[in-house]
Amino acid sequence: MRTTCILLFGLCLSALAESQYAFTNLAGLPGGPGSADGSLAVARFRGPYDLTADSQGNIYVADRLNSLIRKISPAGLVTTVAGVAGQSGTNDGPAALARFSEPSGVVADAEGNLYVADNYNHTIRRISVAGTVTTLAGAPEVQDDTDGHGSQARFSYPSSLAFGPDGHLYVTDSYNHRIRRVTLQGMVTTFAGSSRGSADGPALEAQFRSPDGLAFDAVGNLVVADTGNHTLRRISLAGQVTTLAGSAGLTGAADGTGENARFNGPTRLALDGTDLYVTDAFNHSLRRVTSAGEVSTVAGQPGVSGYVDGPAAAALFDGPNGILHMANGEVLVSEWSGHFIRKLSTNGQVSTFAGLPAGAGFANGTGTEARFQDPSGVWVSNTGGVTVVDRTHTLRHITASGVTTTLAGAAWLGGTNDGVGPAARFRVPVALAGSPDGTLFVADQNNHVIRKVAPDLTVATLAGGHGVAGAVDATGLAARFRSPMGVLFAPDGLLYVADTGNHTLRKIGADGQVTTLAGLSGSQGSKDGFASAARFRGPRGLAWDREGFLYVADTENHTIRRVATNGNVTTWAGKAGEPGATDGFVSAARFNRPTGIAVDTAGNVFIADRNNHLIRMIDTNWMVTTIGGSAGREGGVDGVGSAALFSNPEGIAVDAQGSLYIADTGNHRVVHGTLPLAGGELSFANAVGMTRVTEGVFRTWLQGASGSTVAVEASADLNQWTNLQNVVLTADGVEVAVPTYNTPSLFLRARVVP
Repeated sequence: MRTTCILLFGLCLSALAESQYAFTNLAGLPGGPGSADGSLAVARFRGPYDLTADSQGNIYVADRLNSLIRKISPAGLVTTVAGVAGQSGTNDGPAALARFSEPSGVVADAEGNLYVADNYNHTIRRISVAGTVTTLAGAPEVQDDTDGHGSQARFSYPSSLAFGPDGHLYVTDSYNHRIRRVTLQGMVTTFAGSSRGSADGPALEAQFRSPDGLAFDAVGNLVVADTGNHTLRRISLAGQVTTLAGSAGLTGAADGTGENARFNGPTRLALDGTDLYVTDAFNHSLRRVTSAGEVSTVAGQPGVSGYVDGPAAAALFDGPNGILHMANGEVLVSEWSGHFIRKLSTNGQVSTFAGLPAGAGFANGTGTEARFQDPSGVWVSNTGGVTVVDRTHTLRHITASGVTTTLAGAAWLGGTNDGVGPAARFRVPVALAGSPDGTLFVADQNNHVIRKVAPDLTVATLAGGHGVAGAVDATGLAARFRSPMGVLFAPDGLLYVADTGNHTLRKIGADGQVTTLAGLSGSQGSKDGFASAARFRGPRGLAWDREGFLYVADTENHTIRRVATNGNVTTWAGKAGEPGATDGFVSAARFNRPTGIAVDTAGNVFIADRNNHLIRMIDTNWMVTTIGGSAGREGGVDGVGSAALFSNPEGIAVDAQGSLYIADTGNHRVVHGTLPLAGGELSFANAVGMTRVTEGVFRTWLQGASGSTVAVEASADLNQWTNLQNVVLTADGVEVAVPTYNTPSLFLRARVVP
């Protein structure tokens, strides 16, 4: 077999040496939506909407906005049962290949099969114990109210499911304002409801308004959370519909009996013996309803939203939705807007059970005491620490020890005022850059201007007209921008601007003259070429290398572009219109809305790959590798390499020592990335005779810090890596010998194991 060679060091193999970055939280409190599996504290959800349990004690979650079905084991491990985070669709098949579209209900049968109300697909799906997904009833993406078998039946946003005493499934068909019955063979009939309204009476004559949750009581009556009517309805064994509690069309939070009680968007139900628990979504509380219709509030403060654990009466919820009464008497509640799951214990204490509450907000302080709101730009300060902009309309400074203070602007007060420090106003500053003398430049997105912040914190408008979008080249305030989202002060003394809304690159001279460097205002595209012949699509991050190239994160094209000193624009990494997460040579690599970009003193390029939740690096050999995060896994976890998790990182900066600073936007925090071992740089020897292939064995000499444990890994495609061996380096290094197995291509890499 003929060997195809990738030449590096003059041999038929490629060898890479790397130390992995360790990522730790510098400031802010990670939390909020995500898709990470793991322990209860590590796992993340996005709009968890419904909860159920099987006979083995596993808990299942309809993770609606992730379009996933998740499982929480009795040991507290969260895993994904079916679907792929963020990828909606209609595919049946093996669980990992199946797709859902905002599943809103899930229930388990006695054998452990799962049934799913696939809300936006208007179907009922089944996940077998073996992990195969099939469509039981309904036609994907087709709405109607037709009864029938399997794909002949129609639903309109089916929401919740429950098994009846007869073994059939009962489904709230929300937009048809009906309750449907589905046999396990897929036969669908209308059980109750006729049209939108609130009438009681015989089941098929009664009316509902956007019914949601449902549960069978202890004697077999079906209770329905009639959400749009703000009532609980009961369908008797004789087929009569009555109002159990609440009064149609009247909202409120009053406890009481029957029509004297009030709800505000009752959503889901769970049976506790003869009583029902109800999530009263817009009252942000949990209610209990007896079989006689007596309503009481058991947790939360009606009408007050928030996130507070503690005694039930003092606890705060924010839009509670799914609810599950456990065998041990505890109650679990999923919070749609908070993206986590709470627990009400039998002692009346509310605690966070799974997921992480969002740490968004505004507060100065040390480490996790600080709060940010969607930080997007980060810059390494000349005096130490980093400067950050976020959506509180402020500039903040974080010291090396994690102490956060406000430099300029006032929290939540958007405006246009120039002034000193807190007297100045911004309106969604999204990016910043600094000059050697300590002056900062800010892309003030919603004001459509570029601001200048002097070392004494005097804020002045450098270019553009406040609140006036446009595309005018001119001097200073006469110039016009449209939602600028990237800025860079370059060694040539010019200020470069990613004029995102105009899809152009602009530059500002020392005299304040604004000119268009590349692209054509209002004309999107991905074409390479000189100056105005080139096209961009939503460019954001900017960086400069030692050779004078300007790098551009062309966000909506999913590419990294490079602008030469003569104005020639080329696509350097990724491919326009093809999002992905592939590592490899720049032309083969793929990105998904890359946003931030930075270059270190050695010429390595670092990228905040926003929608992949990754930190990527392009080395001086033009190879793209993932150095932080795991593709498609959204979370907020510190760790080394792929063990770290991010949520939509947008900003990135690198200091003179090679440390990274990341605006982890979705986690509302700033992350510090460092190489674990000082002086621990790895290298494969390239001296003659030290790297060679003899008798089918590739031999090379690996050098680095003495005592370092190094993992040697192999790959055929730069994507999947297999560990070959772990070695401990001596002062002289160590020889690595790897059989080539007559492979067409083989890449080796070494990385420090912390």
